[in-house]
Amino acid sequence: MKKLYILEDNFLHREYILKSVHAIDEVNTFEYEIEIVTEFNSFAQEISNRSISDLDIFLIDIDLNSYFSGLDLAERIRQINEECILIFITADNTKGLEVINKHLKPFAYIIKDVQFSQLNLEKVFHKAFEWMYSPKLEQHVVLNSSFNKLIYPAREINFFRALPKNRYHVLMQTSNSEKIIGMSIGKVKKLVPKDIFLTNLKSYVFNVKNIIEADVGEGKLIFKGDSKLFLTPHIVRKVVNDPLFIKWMS
Repeated sequence: MKKLYILEDNFLHREYILKSVHAIDEVNTFEYEIEIVTEFNSFAQEISNRSISDLDIFLIDIDLNSYFSGLDLAERIRQINEECILIFITADNTKGLEVINKHLKPFAYIIKDVQFSQLNLEKVFHKAFEWMYSPKLEQHVVLNSSFNKLIYPAREINFFRALPKNRYHVLMQTSNSEKIIGMSIGKVKKLVPKDIFLTNLKSYVFNVKNIIEADVGEGKLIFKGDSKLFLTPHIVRKVVNDPLFIKWMS
């Protein structure tokens, strides 16, 4: 699950941020888990134990009125992940130079004056989502499920599986979660990138780049995230003999 971290000690500003996120979520489902951080010292001390993905977003007030500044925390975040989105909030518009000098790769700054409104926060979030989901940067799978547009990086998806006795829904498994998607397996096959997804099986669509082990004898596939899928030896044999699988495994 992608995460949005809010590191802001001002209650009113946190409310602006949450309203902006909810306004965006009403239009497109981005499925971000929101974590509001108020214990900044504890967060700084245990952040090295967290798994931070390239699509995680950190909204950070530079002046947190704590032992650690927002820049201190951003430095620790960058030590773990160099690609996640860092959006800085500051009342001092001269802080940009300090951020640049620390090589923190900020995505945006929000100044605590007339810019700090729900509308401007929504604009920044929309730009962040557009940047992350740009096809120029990475392949994505766009699924229109039950009137919602769901956008997933292709590399996060392990497989889709048709649900028995339910031709209009599939199970999608990512590297860390599962979700029921309101569409047929046939429609999924038309939407996924054909250069990494195996689509010639009746009930499954596999991301061959995410398969880390295939055991024909046990009928088992192991995917990224240590996810195991038990099938028949016949199906696993078809996967390992497919030219697409052979291409990515060679």
